[in-house]
Amino acid sequence: MKKIILPILLSLISLACGFIWPLHPSTPTAGALPTDLAPTPTATLLYLPPPPTSSMSMYQSQKYGFSFVYPDAFPLTIQSDEYIEVGDKIVVFVMTMNPAEVPGDRPLIETTSDVQPARYPAKLYTGYLGAIGGYIPQQIRMYVFEHNGVYIAFTLYALGLHVTEGDFSQIVPIYPEDEKIFDNIVKGLELQ
Repeated sequence: MKKIILPILLSLISLACGFIWPLHPSTPTAGALPTDLAPTPTATLLYLPPPPTSSMSMYQSQKYGFSFVYPDAFPLTIQSDEYIEVGDKIVVFVMTMNPAEVPGDRPLIETTSDVQPARYPAKLYTGYLGAIGGYIPQQIRMYVFEHNGVYIAFTLYALGLHVTEGDFSQIVPIYPEDEKIFDNIVKGLELQ
């Protein structure tokens, strides 16, 4: 009886391994992964909706001589000629001095780079906003353009300025998807 059970047991194990193997195929050593093996996202972020492919609007400031294009899915809130919110996480503001050098409570700047995201030179500042004023600590990404005696700043906040409840013990990072949308908005800047 033992002689019969052992081959049957080995056959069952072999058969089971045959069913399991396709679930975990070996990774090719060279070249691109076939499309059926390419990694796919497993989670959906709820912070910024994906940009629409053809539904875009333009904001134009006659006073300061600039315009930019943004996705219609993002509500535009115009507080003044100097302060515009695009969606929940992006703020465009105009100042007479560089916002990265304003004295007092401001985001901590960790890196500064000379860049040209649109056709115009700019400074790219990255850093984070602390818990000052009840904000949740979060990363920021800010492009600053100097134009006609003013500074035009586009700032992306990881959570946005209206989020006041959450974990104060760690700095929330910017999601790569949000950064791509933000950078595309900045690339659409036109200066007059």
